[in-house]
Amino acid sequence: MTLSWEAPRSDGGSPVMEYIIEKKEPFGKWVQLAKTSDTSYKVKGLKEGQEYEFRVAAVNKAGVGSFSEATLPTVAKEPYGKCLLIALRIILERRSNVCGTKVIPKMFEYM
Repeated sequence: MTLSWEAPRSDGGSPVMEYIIEKKEPFGKWVQLAKTSDTSYKVKGLKEGQEYEFRVAAVNKAGVGSFSEATLPTVAKEPYGKCLLIALRIILERRSNVCGTKVIPKMFEYM
């Protein structure tokens, strides 16, 4: 799962140095997930089938800004379910990297 966001419209006269990303499970507390200088982040280590919310705050010399509104609850899952490489190798012999791409036939997208 990749999160992306827009930089703040105003930085208060000090450029954004990094962003703090937090996640929350249902009925849980906000927990820092990562820090990045980019406006996107590939989230790793989520439990498949678990629901999460995310929020982001910008950091500059003045400190940590207000956090964004939280995302809607999102269920973590692989984009196309578990990859069926053996079956796909038989059917799509010419494809060498089919796991996670949109060329996987619909009958093989989800388990």
